[in-house]
Amino acid sequence: MTKITDVYNQLILKTNELFSTKERLHNPYNLLENPDLVRKNGWGVGVLEANQETQDFCDMTLSRSFQLVLTRQFISLVGKESGFDAVTVELLEAQQAFCSMVFSYNELQVEDKVDRIDLVNISGIELETGAEKKFLNCSVNFNIVISERL
Repeated sequence: MTKITDVYNQLILKTNELFSTKERLHNPYNLLENPDLVRKNGWGVGVLEANQETQDFCDMTLSRSFQLVLTRQFISLVGKESGFDAVTVELLEAQQAFCSMVFSYNELQVEDKVDRIDLVNISGIELETGAEKKFLNCSVNFNIVISERL
């Protein structure tokens, strides 16, 4: 196995620990393909593209993109905007907690396998309206740079 396997496995393990009260999304790439019960309070990690960085002799360095997706159902009632605000703050706090974890190499326990972690984007909150239910979601996009000997 290469370093990427160890890093991915550790990322999933630590994210699962961080969000132990949330359900893991079956498909983080298409939120609508997940059951409402999972999207009610869910998280998922998507693996995106990789780009080669400057290559040293006998080293291959890749910057692999990842996306954490968070979802939360909310019920909108007239005059009850505090429910919307509570769900929004919960998602913002979850984004912040994840960023703190992933950018602390020793908390993620990958300091000997990762060259660096770069934040790409922290999304805003988005509304997804279905036939009967409403969900808010947000994401954190980041790159993990790993070098391996060829």
